[in-house]
Amino acid sequence: MTAPNFTFDTPLGQSPPFATVTPTDHEAYIIIAAALGTSLTLMFGCIRVWVRWTGGSRYGFDDWLIAGTTALSFVQSTLVLIACHLGLGKSKTLLSSDALLSVQKLYYASNLLYIVCLAVSKASVTCFILRLTPIEPHTRFLKALLAALIIWAVAFVLLIATSCTASHPWLLLGQQCSGYLTYWAVFESLGCLYEVAMVGMSVWLVYSLQTSWNNRATVVIAFGARLLLIPIVALRLANYSKNGQHNDPTFLESEFVVWTSTELNYSIISATFPILRPLVNNFNTSWGGGDWSTIAYGTYVSSPQGSNDDSNRATGGYTIHEGFSQVATSIDESDEGDSLRSRRTGVSHEQLSGVGNDASNI
Repeated sequence: MTAPNFTFDTPLGQSPPFATVTPTDHEAYIIIAAALGTSLTLMFGCIRVWVRWTGGSRYGFDDWLIAGTTALSFVQSTLVLIACHLGLGKSKTLLSSDALLSVQKLYYASNLLYIVCLAVSKASVTCFILRLTPIEPHTRFLKALLAALIIWAVAFVLLIATSCTASHPWLLLGQQCSGYLTYWAVFESLGCLYEVAMVGMSVWLVYSLQTSWNNRATVVIAFGARLLLIPIVALRLANYSKNGQHNDPTFLESEFVVWTSTELNYSIISATFPILRPLVNNFNTSWGGGDWSTIAYGTYVSSPQGSNDDSNRATGGYTIHEGFSQVATSIDESDEGDSLRSRRTGVSHEQLSGVGNDASNI
C-alpha cells in the first residue's frame, strides 16, 4: 500500500475525515479492515441464527462455538480500534512514549485473541461435520483433528506470548524477537493444512452417497470456500516487516494488521456458508410449481406453494438435497429400509435417525 502524499482543506460545513492516509499514517487502512470485517461477521452471525430459527433446527455445539468466536472477534477488533485511536498505524515519531507503550500492549493482546478466535472458528466447522455423520471412521478422524487443533492453538498462544522479552512480552520496539516471523509462518502453514483436511473430509463425506455429482460438488464447494484463507494467509505473511517489528512496529506493521483482521473475519464468516441453503431457497419461488430434490435411493417432490398438503414422499437412506449442507435427512422406517441402511453404512437405525433429525434442518 503506497500512501498518497496530499493535503486538502475541509469544505465549509463538512466535518474533517475520520482518518487521513499520509506517508506516516496508515491508520485508515486498519480501521476499514477491522470495522468492515466485524460488521460482516456480525451480519453472518445473525444469518446463522435466522437459518436455525426459521428451519426449526436445534442449535448444536458448532453454533455455540461460532457465537463464542464472534464475541471474541468483536473484542479483538475493539482492541485493534482502540489501538488505532492511540496511534496504531502511525509512525512512532507521531506518538508519545505513553501512547507507544499502550499501543504495543493492545496489539499484543489482540494477537493472542486472534489465535484463539481462529482456532475456535476452525473447530466449529469440524463440529458441524460431526453432526452430519455417524460413520465411525469419519468421527474418529474428525475427533483426531479437533485434538490436534487444540494442541496447535495452545502451543502457539504460548509461543507468541513469550517470543520477545520475558518480563515485558508486549514490547516490540527496539527488541530483537528471534523467530517471531518463523512462529507465524509455522502457525499459518498448519492452519492451512487443517483447512485442506476439512475440505478433504467433505469429499470423503459425500463420495459414497448415491446422489448426483452436481449435489456432491455443491457440498464440497460450500466447504471449499474456506480455501480462500490460503491466499489471505500468504498476503498476511508477505506483508510482515522484519525491520518494522523493532524499528517502527506501529506504522510498518499496518498492512500485516489489515490482513490479520481479514483472515480472522473471513474464517468466521465462511464457517456459515455450508448452512445457507434455507436462505437461498427463499429467493426461489419455483413459479408456483413443485420443488424437486434428489435423494440417494429415490426422489421426492414437495407440495406446490399454497397447498395444504405438506407431506413429502421419500424412499430409502440418506438424502442429499440440491443445496449446501443437507447431507443426511430422510430415513425410511420399514424393516427393508433398515436392512438396506445397515448394509450400506454399518451403523444402526437409531444413529441414522439422530443424524437425519439434525441434518434435515441444516
